[in-house]
Amino acid sequence: MIGRVGRGLAIAPAFVVAATLAACSAAPSASLSPADCAQADANGVVQLTAANLAFDASCISVAADTAFSIRLANNDSEPHNVAIYDTPDKVNEYLRGDIINRGETWDSAVDPLLAGEYYFLCTVHPVMNGPLFVESPG
Repeated sequence: MIGRVGRGLAIAPAFVVAATLAACSAAPSASLSPADCAQADANGVVQLTAANLAFDASCISVAADTAFSIRLANNDSEPHNVAIYDTPDKVNEYLRGDIINRGETWDSAVDPLLAGEYYFLCTVHPVMNGPLFVESPG
């Protein structure tokens, strides 16, 4: 009987860790709207900063059918990058930026995307993620 209890106690912390990781890497939140997101400036550049194992923007919004760039500044002690996929399952990759270290900045050009919802993340730390809204004008 003691052996069963011991195994149950060992499994419980593993379950909590797995549930926490799943929550951190869940699909983009439906509560976010494009108005709440980082947006491209007049030059088509979206500013994104990594610090404390997080991006400073929880989402990105850009215009459909328009090329843009993501300028990633790394203000963290860990290396980071930014990648864009069609879904959290990462079926189709549209961008995989270079991994940069603390104090570095990297511009990643993104080809025009069709209107829809995409997904961005740091491939080094996948818990750093969010939706990328690509909207048609008007």
